[in-house]
Amino acid sequence: MKKFLLTCMLALTAGAYAQVGPPSAVNPNANNGYGFAQSSGTYTPLSASRTIWQSGSALSTDGISSLVTIPSFKYNGKTYNSVFISNNGFITFGTTPSLATTTTGLSTDTSAPNTIEGAIAGFSANLVNANTTTSEIAYETVGSKFVVQFTDLKLSGGSAAQLLNFQIQLNSSNNSIAIVYGTCASGSANATGQIGLKGAEASDVNNRVGTDWTSTAVGTAATSIVTLGTTGGTTIPASGLTFTYSPGTWIAAPTTYATIPFTENFSTWANGNSTLDLPNALYWRTWPSRGDNSWRQSDISLSGFTSASGWNSVSGTATVASPATEPTARFHSYNCLYVSGYMDLYVNLSGSSGDRLLTFNYINPTGSDVLQIQLSTDGGSTFTNIGSPLGVQAAWATKDFVLPSTSSTAILRFLATGDNGSDDIYVDNVNITINTTPPACTTITAPLNNATGVVIAPTITWASSLGTSSYKINLGTIPGGTDILNGFNVGNVLTYTIPTATPLLYGKLYYVTILPTNANGTATGCTEYSFTTKNLNCPSVTAPASAATGVSTTPTFTWSTVTDATGYKLTIGTTAGGNNILNAFDLGNVTTYTLPTPLMIGTKYFYTINAYNSYNSSLSCTERNFTTAGCATVSAPAAAATGVSVTPTFTWTAAAGVTGYKLTIGTTVGGNNILNAFDVGNVTTYTLPTSLALGTKYYYTLNSYDASNTTAGCTERNFTTITACPTVSAPASAATGVSVTPTFTWATNANATGYKITIGTTSGGNDVLNAFDVGNVLTYTLPTPLNNGVKYFYTISGYNATSTSLGCSERNFTTVVTCFTPTALAITGSSITTSGATATWTAPSTVPSNGYEVYYSASSTAPTFTTPLNATNSVTSSTTSASISGLSPSTSYYVWVRSVCSGPDRSSWTSSAPFVTLCQPPALLSTTGATICPGNTATLSATADVGATITWYDSATAGTVLSTGSAYTTPVLTTTTNYWATASTGSTVNVGPVSPAAAGGTQGAWTIQWSVNFTTLAPTKLQSVTVYPVASGESGELKVYTGSGTSGTLLATIPYTTTVSGGSTPQVIVINSDLPTVGSYNIYPSILPTSGLTRNVSGAVYPYTSSMANITGNGYDATYYMGLYNFVFTSKCESARQMVTATVSSAGCLGTSETTVKEGIQVYPNPFVDVLNISDVSNVKSISVVDISGKLVKSFDKAESVLHLEGLNSGMYLVILNMKDGSKQTIKAIKK
Repeated sequence: MKKFLLTCMLALTAGAYAQVGPPSAVNPNANNGYGFAQSSGTYTPLSASRTIWQSGSALSTDGISSLVTIPSFKYNGKTYNSVFISNNGFITFGTTPSLATTTTGLSTDTSAPNTIEGAIAGFSANLVNANTTTSEIAYETVGSKFVVQFTDLKLSGGSAAQLLNFQIQLNSSNNSIAIVYGTCASGSANATGQIGLKGAEASDVNNRVGTDWTSTAVGTAATSIVTLGTTGGTTIPASGLTFTYSPGTWIAAPTTYATIPFTENFSTWANGNSTLDLPNALYWRTWPSRGDNSWRQSDISLSGFTSASGWNSVSGTATVASPATEPTARFHSYNCLYVSGYMDLYVNLSGSSGDRLLTFNYINPTGSDVLQIQLSTDGGSTFTNIGSPLGVQAAWATKDFVLPSTSSTAILRFLATGDNGSDDIYVDNVNITINTTPPACTTITAPLNNATGVVIAPTITWASSLGTSSYKINLGTIPGGTDILNGFNVGNVLTYTIPTATPLLYGKLYYVTILPTNANGTATGCTEYSFTTKNLNCPSVTAPASAATGVSTTPTFTWSTVTDATGYKLTIGTTAGGNNILNAFDLGNVTTYTLPTPLMIGTKYFYTINAYNSYNSSLSCTERNFTTAGCATVSAPAAAATGVSVTPTFTWTAAAGVTGYKLTIGTTVGGNNILNAFDVGNVTTYTLPTSLALGTKYYYTLNSYDASNTTAGCTERNFTTITACPTVSAPASAATGVSVTPTFTWATNANATGYKITIGTTSGGNDVLNAFDVGNVLTYTLPTPLNNGVKYFYTISGYNATSTSLGCSERNFTTVVTCFTPTALAITGSSITTSGATATWTAPSTVPSNGYEVYYSASSTAPTFTTPLNATNSVTSSTTSASISGLSPSTSYYVWVRSVCSGPDRSSWTSSAPFVTLCQPPALLSTTGATICPGNTATLSATADVGATITWYDSATAGTVLSTGSAYTTPVLTTTTNYWATASTGSTVNVGPVSPAAAGGTQGAWTIQWSVNFTTLAPTKLQSVTVYPVASGESGELKVYTGSGTSGTLLATIPYTTTVSGGSTPQVIVINSDLPTVGSYNIYPSILPTSGLTRNVSGAVYPYTSSMANITGNGYDATYYMGLYNFVFTSKCESARQMVTATVSSAGCLGTSETTVKEGIQVYPNPFVDVLNISDVSNVKSISVVDISGKLVKSFDKAESVLHLEGLNSGMYLVILNMKDGSKQTIKAIKK
């Protein structure tokens, strides 16, 4: 929430019994409400003895106090001894507070359960503390005044300067109310609040409106506000400004009481505390006299904020019909929410003997609004409810109550409570008479006569009987009986519930009579009703489930608890309704029971569980059935299975409680001509030892037995045995040179009615024929030719109407070869590029007439005869070589070739020839040499593609890596020296233990030659390995082979001399061997140093893995780690080396003029098209032009100032000027 700062004070006085509104500008109020007067005085803060309810930051959150006790104070005609305080600037009357979030205390109506009866606001708004030190809300009784003080508040969100101080004063000496303002201050924005009084409804408000605090006006609506301005002066209240509200003069209580018999038809209404607020002024008083919770005559037509009635509207009417006549008394529930209003009749109930009978006509069509009749015999100090509240009554009806008093000064109250619903409450024709006769009998409405299944704590209801002061109940177990209730007086109610602590019995017949009674006697001859209580409930059974099968022979029964049951009984029989196993066997008060004696296997049983107690048993409980385990669950042969072995195996799941099984087999339904209840013992599988007939349907049943009986009615199944495989005579198994239109022949099969052929190009394949039905023949010639020189696999099966022979032997044959396979397929190593390679092969002895087809793939899966060939996976050639292009860099490929003969005739594919395309290196974009004087260092530089590494070498091939980076500084030079630079990408990985110590295990000397094996996972280069020599100065040699031994291809030979000793100091051996194909390799120590290398003779754990390669073992022992440690592999992709020259020139160290002549040479235009000019060739001996790879592309033996370079491709070139003094000058030029 909250708040806004206000320091004002409020004093309040309520006259003896007055309405709140309508708003008045003067005192007294011309309409008998609270009068208003404005004055100036002194604002006196409360003393140090005040009670502080809230202070500081607590005021920043909406809050309502608990009840605060005050001196007796009459407000709006009622006396109160307590109030609630809202920190939003107002106080309320009533037994419950307003909602804490309410900021508009005068216009917000009650919302249940927060019902309020009145409110007083000094400045009702969303207020908060102005500071955390002096802001507070406190209260104190000062003389006859109860004062609530609001100190240093402001509007929530208001500026720091804004300030409100005020008091609400309740003067108990005259019931007046004063609102007194203290020091107030403007803020940067206006603040608005509600000021004034409110009744129970916002329709009864006496409030102020305006912006000039010296002349505020009466409010024009419940929401009228007063503004706290921004400019001080009259826009804020002056300290001491006082608004005083004085109560009007309330009409005195009647001094004459109505006598009985009494009748009021509400035909003439009189003025009391408002206009037409009393049925008559002689005997009636109402409260409130104004607002939506006030009573008025039913034909009221005036409403509105300033009206005498204070009703918001006259909506909510009900039709006035007989026995009522217009006008009636009307309570405005339609606009009244949760608050009450009453009419009081002052009546003398004394007189002759007999009941004082109140009757009236009543209608309340809908809603939750109610009318309660109350009676006071102490002058109105206390009221007692008469009967129950009257709620909805859709049509006019007569209501009656016996008034239990003969007081001569009684007050009869009609107390209505609204619901803000769709219609109002109407009352008419109030009559009070003396009744001298007993009441008539009533009619029982529940339980109905002869009802059954009634709950054991039933609610008995009956109709009202006129003139009844209370009702008596007789209840017994025999006609006219009173053994349960004997004239039990339940009071003046229309319903009575048998207590659950003393319920009736289950399944019992009861007799009930309702006897209306009053002071004159009790009704006689009233009709007796009877009803029967319900039986004890049946338990909810959970096991065995209804119609369950496979149930244990000692089943466990479970059920839920039944309320009031003290035990349960179990009945079991072998027929529906039977009890030959157990007859209402008493199980006791349990919810589970396991049968101790086994039932028969495979038998259906019927059972019922009933609940009982000492009075009754449950009836008609559901009978369930279950079948005990006995018949096994058979899994093979499956029902209606075909192709079953002639010696079938029968399998089943064991059944509980059985001791063995019997198998019956026949060739007809129910037949037993093969086996007749053959006892297979207590097993769960049985294989028939004697073969059945082929291709025959059999019927079988598996029954279980125990010591006393054998199951009957177990399911019969059937199966059909396999049809025999035919004996095939041609083509012979593994035949070669077979015709491409072969003839298949076989012997007849006695049970077969036809045969099927399956042919494929792989074992088990069916890509040529798939179970092709050739009919009931013994020979078949393939009409469509097969391919020459191809191996085919085939199977012939027999079939009949029920089955097809299974598992028949597969044979193969190879068709006659007319197209022969090439040999010696290879990839020319020098032809491999980043995107292609050239394959070569040797033609077969019979050269194919149509050349060759070459198939390539990144997969090692070999092509078949039917593999589709297209431009993305194959090329053709009429020679014995073929160029393959369009490949991806750094990728493994596999190549196959086959001969193409006439028509569709093709040879078999060759074995594959693998290769790996070269990587695509980054470009070395430029190089810059340097010219130096003898005895100095030179700094060379180069540029390359982004992300590339530049490496400097001392030779055009092999050699030593000098440095990496964009620049290289040479050692001190005395002669011109050439260097080479490359650009590369990629990374290195380390595999294997870094040392013998890291490998673990026992160490020893390696002196016997064994290979170390490894595999690559991608094309790579083995850069180096590390050895640990025992002695220095000894020669050794390593060789790198493909495969796992020295029979593979030799890739590299690396001689070395040991330079360290002791066996624990590392020496790196540079290998630099390319491994272009993914696969297996090994390093073989062709020469071991005489003293050996350190190795581990235990503790090895292969493989040693990485993302690039894995060390997999050695040729000797898997626990040994041979002495090559820390394999370093690289995936480096490197450009061709480009020469960069460091020119050493003494001439360059001569005088300034000579240096300027030599080094001032320039070339132009640069870039050029075809001709390049040299500015000065006087000191030039010859000229060379090289490309960026260092290749010489043009030379001029004599110096020329105009170079014709039309034959060169576009690109970058180095123009090398060979000077007459022996030095060189290199100039970079670009041809467009």
